[in-house]
Amino acid sequence: MRAVLPVAARAEEKMVVPRAGGFLSRSLETLSDEEFWNYARELARMVPTAAHPEEYLECSLSLGQGCCFVSLKALCEVVPPPHRFAVLPASPAWLLGLVAWRGEVIAAIDLPGFLCGSPTASAGEGMLLVADHPDQPIGLLVPAIGSILSLEYTPLEECEALPVSRELLRGLRGTDPVLDVPALLAEIVREIERAVTYG
Repeated sequence: MRAVLPVAARAEEKMVVPRAGGFLSRSLETLSDEEFWNYARELARMVPTAAHPEEYLECSLSLGQGCCFVSLKALCEVVPPPHRFAVLPASPAWLLGLVAWRGEVIAAIDLPGFLCGSPTASAGEGMLLVADHPDQPIGLLVPAIGSILSLEYTPLEECEALPVSRELLRGLRGTDPVLDVPALLAEIVREIERAVTYG
């Protein structure tokens, strides 16, 4: 049974209420109990649209490499310099080592080095993006960060030349990569495991 509204409230309730198939042109007070619950079920089945578009952080790459874009949803924190890395022996050049973050020890990756083979100059002075990987957070070091943007980008199927591996991208904004962070982190973990196994 529906709650009965006070008369004053019901008088103000003369409105057009939305429904999935258009608009219900009667006020809620004139609906029978069955119509009301049918309407409520219809609204419950409607898929809400996102209140806010996904936002991306603009990150510079090495000189001459432009920038890339990283979804804010994929990040736990952006840590300013200085950074101190515990270097690991016989590791790939893009694996800067281990770094302490909020009581945890996480791997720190030189993102331009991993993506483009162009290492970040003055690694201790870059910005560390702590990315949310399911097993363990991973630090992605970039030389600098820029604006936070709601992006429109070209999807991969419409792109011809790609600056980095297709598997690591969502698309391009101009010629700059929009990274697929979960795919990127999974590839980083695979590469680290490969380096540990095969040296």
